[in-house]
Amino acid sequence: MNFKLSLILFLAIAYSNVVGAQQLQALFSSNLFQAPGQGPYVETYLLINGFSANYAKNEEGQFQAKIEVTYTIQKGEQIVQFDKVAILSPIVSDTNTAKPNFLDQQRFAIPNGDYVLVLKMNDLNADDKPVISQSDLKVDFKTDEVGFSQIELVDNFSKSTETTVLSKSGFTVVPYLSTFYPEPKTKLKFYAEVYGTESLLEDDLFLIKYYIAKHENTQILNGYVGYMRQKAAPVNVILREFNIEKLKSGNYDLIIEARDRNNKLLAHKSLFFQRSNVTADNAEVDLSSIQTASTFVDNINNIDSIREFTASLRPIADDSERRFIDSYTQEKVDTSLDVMKRFFYAFWIQKNELNPEQEWEEYWKNVKAVDLEFGTRIRKGYNTDRGTIYLKYGKPNSRVEVPNEPNSYPYEIWHYFQINNQTNGKFVFWSQDNVTNDYEVLHSTIFTEVNNPRWEMMLQQRNTSLYDLDQVDPGYSTGSRAKEYWDTPR
Repeated sequence: MNFKLSLILFLAIAYSNVVGAQQLQALFSSNLFQAPGQGPYVETYLLINGFSANYAKNEEGQFQAKIEVTYTIQKGEQIVQFDKVAILSPIVSDTNTAKPNFLDQQRFAIPNGDYVLVLKMNDLNADDKPVISQSDLKVDFKTDEVGFSQIELVDNFSKSTETTVLSKSGFTVVPYLSTFYPEPKTKLKFYAEVYGTESLLEDDLFLIKYYIAKHENTQILNGYVGYMRQKAAPVNVILREFNIEKLKSGNYDLIIEARDRNNKLLAHKSLFFQRSNVTADNAEVDLSSIQTASTFVDNINNIDSIREFTASLRPIADDSERRFIDSYTQEKVDTSLDVMKRFFYAFWIQKNELNPEQEWEEYWKNVKAVDLEFGTRIRKGYNTDRGTIYLKYGKPNSRVEVPNEPNSYPYEIWHYFQINNQTNGKFVFWSQDNVTNDYEVLHSTIFTEVNNPRWEMMLQQRNTSLYDLDQVDPGYSTGSRAKEYWDTPR
């Protein structure tokens, strides 16, 4: 049940006699749920951009848009579900004023299987061809294990006083049809259902844990964790929210877990989302509530030691943390020992709330190993490119060292089977001298790192012209095996 569709649909509308003939825009999404005793169903959400629709006068002289939407669910050549609906916009008296968005939500029962969902939209106030979009739909609910519905992101919810198409489990749930949260959106609300607990759990009680984790490394964010104690039922409902006002820009996963009394994981579900929050990104690190008494940091009483420890954190710090580190670890800066200790403790408590000392000690072992391997006479190992990459992503699965090759500068090629959520990660490091042991990143396949399609040209630039900026392949070069090492890591 891995189907999750979220896309913007554009419909080119020819200009006609209707008011505001233009391009129709809509946002579409869907989620899979299961009704006890009835089976699975897909819930679809279509949000029409009111300003993009075309309005025509009605009998009362007011203006209204009308969109015809056809839903078809197919299994092979067989049509399993079909529905055609006309969606009416709110009535407006003046087309130059606000035009609210309008929503259509539908539910279609479909058994487990593989399907194609076809959506057709047609603006009935415009003379043009409809737009047609289709996506695969896989329904795979298990009856012999605890499972989740898909996670529905929610714009707002309230106790339901009457049954409508937006009603679920006693609430009116208005969907949020995007996985992007701009800065003005300060709440992340979500809805999900758990199935199978009543028939499959020996104990009536179980625990729901929900949290936000960094998408890149699945690190759980401190302050973004919640719990619910639940009693086994045909359907257990999760309707919760996080305040994300201080959540920094980045890629995240919203994750929900069901665990039994012994903390055994029964099921989990995750949903990717993005956050943009410049205010939080630029905010200073808040240390006012951090206390270090009776912690492992309490015994660090030398300012030079805490500076060194803190400086070594730079490879794994975020932007605001790096700003603090760069400002407070300089020897010329009159730094408060207490402030440094509070920052250092806050950093590690965020990494491992239960045992920050162990987390630090493991990292410090790597820092010392990196300094031994990559440090130079003037730079600590964690300040070199190779040291930074090692501390960020760990030891590579393979490392090829080529200090001497006839037509190339000294280079290394590192290969990782997987870095965070990206497989087959590669790095090329090079040194333009044979003295300092300071290799820089020349090229990488990792999205957030340096990408240089001309890396082979630059590696061999002592014997290769770089004048042609479009050339990325140096061609045959005697003795060079860089491309071979890159293509077939060893």
